[in-house]
Amino acid sequence: MTDRAKLSSFIAIRLAAIDQSTKRCFAGTGVSRRRQQDSARSIAKDLVRHIRVNHRIERAGIRVDDTEVTALAATELWKLPEAVAKDLVAIDANRKEVARAAIVDALVEALTRNYEFTFIQPQYRGMGPPTYVEPEVDSR
Repeated sequence: MTDRAKLSSFIAIRLAAIDQSTKRCFAGTGVSRRRQQDSARSIAKDLVRHIRVNHRIERAGIRVDDTEVTALAATELWKLPEAVAKDLVAIDANRKEVARAAIVDALVEALTRNYEFTFIQPQYRGMGPPTYVEPEVDSR
């Protein structure tokens, strides 16, 4: 599996796990019945925080700050059509899945266009010795 595929599956899983009230505010189906830009920033912040667990985010070999990545992700989320945002919280599971896939594709495209993502294998914490050793990075 490539780094891009791992990134997209990680975003899809995390997007499904974000609480419904935040997604409803993003879609404009919450209490206020208006789309709230703060909810897009909240979703983006949560996604970036969880992407950092297993991914290194860099531009030209230099680590990128979370606030910059969050701002880009929030902008991309807010650019999505209102219909896609509403389908994300729809009752119909098929519409919800199509919307989630569209959101993931848009986010992955924007993020990989601006940054380099490298999947970091988590260390083995089981009973036996570790089977994976992270390669050393040349820090010039």
